[in-house]
This record gives sequence, C-alpha cells and structure tokens, in this order.
Amino acid sequence: MRARSFVSLATAGALVSLGAVVSAGTGVASAGQTQTYTIVVDDDTVTLEQTFTVTGSGPCTNVGYTVTFAYTDEDDNPQTITHEGTTDGEGGFVQEFTVPDDAQPESDTEPSVQANVACVASSTSAPSTTNPPNTDLVRNVAHKAAGGGVNSNSVTMNIVFATGVLSTDKTSGRAGTVVHVSGTNCLGTSVGVFFFQNSDPNNGFAVPVTLNTSANTFAGNYTIPNATPGAYSFGAACSGTDYNDRPFTLLATPGVTPTATPSPIPAGPVVGPVRFAG
Repeated sequence: MRARSFVSLATAGALVSLGAVVSAGTGVASAGQTQTYTIVVDDDTVTLEQTFTVTGSGPCTNVGYTVTFAYTDEDDNPQTITHEGTTDGEGGFVQEFTVPDDAQPESDTEPSVQANVACVASSTSAPSTTNPPNTDLVRNVAHKAAGGGVNSNSVTMNIVFATGVLSTDKTSGRAGTVVHVSGTNCLGTSVGVFFFQNSDPNNGFAVPVTLNTSANTFAGNYTIPNATPGAYSFGAACSGTDYNDRPFTLLATPGVTPTATPSPIPAGPVVGPVRFAG
C-alpha cells in the first residue's frame, strides 16, 4: 500500500579457513595444511516463492554435504530448510531452494545460507592406494565428528516485498455503490484490503476479499459505506506483496447524513505481517 525502501545487503564474501586439506578423490583430508570451502548464490535478493541456486566449490570430492537456508517466519520464529547430497568428482555441488510462503520479508534477523561438507582429517600417513577409504564411512564419521564437518562461508540473503497490481472497477460513487476490487501477485498466506479517507490514512474500513493461493490473486465486492464525502483510496498488502493505492471519490448523497465511522487500520499483522503505513 505504501512503497517500502529496502537497502540490499552485500553478500558475505569472507572465506572460512580450516586446518585440513582433502586428498583428491578420497574425501579424506591430510593434516597440517589450510583449505577453504565456498558457496555462492545466483541471487541474494529474493521474494516469497522465488527459487535461488546455491553452488559450492572445494576439494572435498564424493562426500556428503548439507546446505541450510535459515530465515524468520511470519510469527517471528526462526526456521531452517536443509538439503543434502554428495559432492561431485571435483568437490562441487548445486542445490536449489524456494523461499517459503511463511517467510517474513524485511525481518530484523537476516536470512542466510551455509553449507557443511564432510571433509575429515586423516592420519599423517597417506591413504592406501590398495585399500582406499570407504567414502560412506568417511561421510558418516564427518557429520558425527566435532564441528560436524567443514563449514563454508555464510551468505546473507534479502527477502523483499514483491509488487502486485491492485484494481478497482470504479473510481467514484455515492454510499451504496458496489466496487469490485482485485489484486495480482499476492505472495504469502494472508491479505488485507482497506478503504480509507486520504486525509486520515490510519483509519478505514476493512474490505472483504477471497484469496486464491494457487493463482496468487484475490478479489471481492465492496459496498461503499455512508461515510463523510471526500477523497478516499483502496489499499492492499499481502504477506509478501505491496500494492499502490487506488483512488476513489466518495460523492455526497443529497439529504443523507453520514453515519459510518472508520476503525484503526492495523499497523502490525492483519493475518500475518500485512502492514499499512500512514
């Protein structure tokens, strides 16, 4: 309903130094050297339901790994999504994540992504070429070892509000006029729509709409109340989407005294983090 400004956060670029290096092709590390494991994302600024790709690189070949996406949900609870797999013959991996509907855009706690790879320090002797180590065993030992394997760098993410289109089929009318209200690209699990006087944007009338989560749309019919004539607007917000207001002029009805009284528009959640700024 009101444009939000959000400063993009820089992707974390520091690499994590570790006290082991992997012997190529075995997934087992030899002691006494330093190595790093790194991940990058193809897009660190995302909206709800958007998919992003995490790519990892390092020398830990054919070993198990996990990648964890940490975020805050719409109830301010910390949540994580973890994918796992096995690194390829060059030590790399690729994983896709989809930002869930319950993630909270512009959370005070920054979302992040980090990988953990099952690189394990071996004894000082070189791995046997006749009896190479069991990589499945190495994998299991790595995740049970202190530290749970090798942590990559952590990449900070931005979850931002998307933009949708709010539409009305009329721009003026008297009390009793029925206006059809609809919106597109409604991301998340909730929507709030209000009809308010422009001179008093913190108070208004709730507009009932039906949310179609499969199509990310909402729609409803609203009967204009017998309120004070003047310049009004329809405003909307979904859990993950902002909209520009739609203007409406409430015309006076001759001989009729306005009786409808607006109520405060929530500054916090309506159903989820739907906010209307004055």
